[in-house]
Amino acid sequence: MPSNVIAAWPQEDRAPGFIAGLHWAINRTGGDGELRRRVLTFEEFGLSYPITKIDLIENWEGINTLMSRSLHSYERGIIIRHAISGGPIEDIIERYP
Repeated sequence: MPSNVIAAWPQEDRAPGFIAGLHWAINRTGGDGELRRRVLTFEEFGLSYPITKIDLIENWEGINTLMSRSLHSYERGIIIRHAISGGPIEDIIERYP
């Protein structure tokens, strides 16, 4: 790569947890505190269900827009923690309905 290019690749062990977290966030409508006032769809970010590891690379702009502009910091924190710890999406749903 040229010196003016920064290349990034998702960590293999964290991608499944990150993807599970994105699916959880899109499907959630808010909880007791109603953090989100509207329902989100992957399509509005140029993405489609299910999100894959390839999407994290090829559609990174849509993933970035979803994470940075449409999810509450509470949701982003849960996604990041789940990506680090891994595990199935059921773990997130059980802890954060």
